Amino acid sequence: MASIFSFQGTDIRDIDRSVLVDQKDIHIDRSLPREERIREFCRQTNYHPDCMIIEGVVVLSRFMDTTETIEDRLCAAIRNA
Repeated sequence: MASIFSFQGTDIRDIDRSVLVDQKDIHIDRSLPREERIREFCRQTNYHPDCMIIEGVVVLSRFMDTTETIEDRLCAAIRNA
C-alpha cells in the first residue's frame, strides 16, 4: 500500500496539479466500514487526502497542531457569535 503524503508544509502555489484529483471524481461507498471508507478516500486522492481540486481550484486543508477538535472550535464560534 502507498503511504500518505501531506502537503501541510507546502506553498499551495508550488503544488503540481497533475498529481491531484478532482473532488467530483471521488466516489466512496458509504456502506463500507469506516476504516475501509478512509482507505478508499486515500486511494482515490492518490494518497493526498489533504489536497484536491474543487471546482477548478486547488484546495489545501491545513490543520493546526492542537488537542481541540473541530467540534470544540465550532461550539466556541457559535458561543462568540
